[in-house]
Amino acid sequence: DGRLKVHFSERLVKLLRENRQLLAYGYAVPARIQHTANTAIKFYRHAIVLKQVANFYNSIDQQMLKCQQSMMLEAALKFEDLIKHPSKVVGMNVKTQKKNKDEKKQVQVTWDNPQVLETYISRIQQAAERITTDNRKLRSLHAAMCDKIANLMGIDLL
Repeated sequence: DGRLKVHFSERLVKLLRENRQLLAYGYAVPARIQHTANTAIKFYRHAIVLKQVANFYNSIDQQMLKCQQSMMLEAALKFEDLIKHPSKVVGMNVKTQKKNKDEKKQVQVTWDNPQVLETYISRIQQAAERITTDNRKLRSLHAAMCDKIANLMGIDLL
């Protein structure tokens, strides 16, 4: 459906919460579980950021004024290209899936390497911030123009 989805197991989130609670109560947590929890913590913050970016991507069309969408098209296409082609980020491990011959390929960014993931997240965050900043500027200019037009309408020409 063209919407971004971030998959981070809720079971890992539950493991993090329970591990933190057990440690807070002073219980000894086995090293293997502790190691898994420490690895999950590294990726959890990335998952949160990626979910925010996905939400931004899935709702950006609602945040733009229809009359200004064409002005934002280039930045939006660059952002979408970065999302759809993460392999353009150096070192990115990307998997593609094709369920059947009628469906398009699905691109999946994997959680294999935290440093590469950080690079990818940084790039898409910068692109999202650029779009947000441009959109805010355009909305501000649009509002100023509307105010000026409203003021002009109040001037009696006779």
